[in-house]
Amino acid sequence: MAEAIQILAELDASLEMIDERRDAVIALHQHVMSKVTPSVNEGLGSYEERLLAHSLMAQPRRPLDLDIFAQSMRIQSNDAEEMMHSLRERLLRDFAAERGSLVAADRGTPLPWWMAK
Repeated sequence: MAEAIQILAELDASLEMIDERRDAVIALHQHVMSKVTPSVNEGLGSYEERLLAHSLMAQPRRPLDLDIFAQSMRIQSNDAEEMMHSLRERLLRDFAAERGSLVAADRGTPLPWWMAK
């Protein structure tokens, strides 16, 4: 019985530690979103571009289907692809402009000429 109580106490302590880490991750996520959202809203010209950026931020690990996005916005797929290209270029420029930042890519990934140093 004493051994079971000890195990339960250890499990309880582990759960508390996980909760604290989860709270910290949630707070960090909210902080990053609060910093990124205004720059997206101010820095992108059209409503469609802002919606595209917000769609990417809402589910960053899930690939965005540009055809479905284009249909939902009632724009041409080519226009959605161009918006995605422009957004990627802008993000790369923003990352490159930050002092001390590193842009990581797989070997063979084509980077714009201005990223090379």
